[in-house]
Amino acid sequence: MKTATEKRARATIQLTQMVSLFVLLIGLFLGSFYWFEGNLFIAGPISFLIIIAIYYVIQHLIGSRMETKRSGLQIKKVLLWPIYFIITAPAMFLVLHMFNVELKEKEEVIKLGKAKIECISGIKVDFKKSYLAYLSAREVEINDAFTNRVNGTLSKDSDMLQAPYLIPQSAIDQWRSGVPQNDIVNSWFTLKRDFFSKIENDVLQNSKEYLVKMESTFDNWDRFELNQSLVQLDDDILRVFSEYDAALNEHANGRRMLPVEDKYKKRSLLDDPFTLMVKHFGLSTVLIALVVQFLILLPYFLAPKRQYNRDKSKGRSDDSVVIDITD
Repeated sequence: MKTATEKRARATIQLTQMVSLFVLLIGLFLGSFYWFEGNLFIAGPISFLIIIAIYYVIQHLIGSRMETKRSGLQIKKVLLWPIYFIITAPAMFLVLHMFNVELKEKEEVIKLGKAKIECISGIKVDFKKSYLAYLSAREVEINDAFTNRVNGTLSKDSDMLQAPYLIPQSAIDQWRSGVPQNDIVNSWFTLKRDFFSKIENDVLQNSKEYLVKMESTFDNWDRFELNQSLVQLDDDILRVFSEYDAALNEHANGRRMLPVEDKYKKRSLLDDPFTLMVKHFGLSTVLIALVVQFLILLPYFLAPKRQYNRDKSKGRSDDSVVIDITD
């Protein structure tokens, strides 16, 4: 029957182990979550499998510590420690990736995410400026066509159909039927502006809400949305630019948008733990690794060793009581 001291020691070891494994689980989960682009179905199983493996190895290490023999080679320990380091190596890698992201790369990720948001917003603004500039230029050309026809610079209506005027025959017919020039031009301008405005809104639907939501993700450091938000922004930069550029090329007399700068295409290191490790490796990395290893092994250090005392006067030895943590 266990004594009160044994029960307290057993409870302390188990509590310490549960706390250390829980803290480790958080680091493992976030590290793998960042690495695998926010995939819960990969991050979750990997984290729990590593935790379970570490738990059982630590249990056996504690057991071997508390069953230390008087002398001789301790085969169990010799085998357990290599297994322990093999299992904890990927765990340390994932935990260090989490620390690198949370402590060293956080500001860079936020800066990059907000730059991509500004890029998309800028593409939208540039598209609007481009089509309005095109419409303004065309407005001048259409007015010039009618004016030149009136003052005789253009000798016949068919000249208005040619470049650079390219006036539709329907507009010329309306003008000849008595519709004022300003009405024709204003009607054309409004129709074309609405056409481009529809493209603008269709390509980037609910743009204001979308961009505000994305910015909030980085401002509030929403860990569960970071990966997907960055992927979504990268996709949208390419898609929005491509669709707006194609619309201008087709409907705005071959106009093109300026290419997206390379700095906006830069990828974050959230899902690249190897590069991030090299980038931030230093003394702090070693210290974090040592602290994590100490946290994992704390229950082992707290477990009492079995002591052997020799009664010199009687020439015999008495073994101290061993605390059993396995029930």
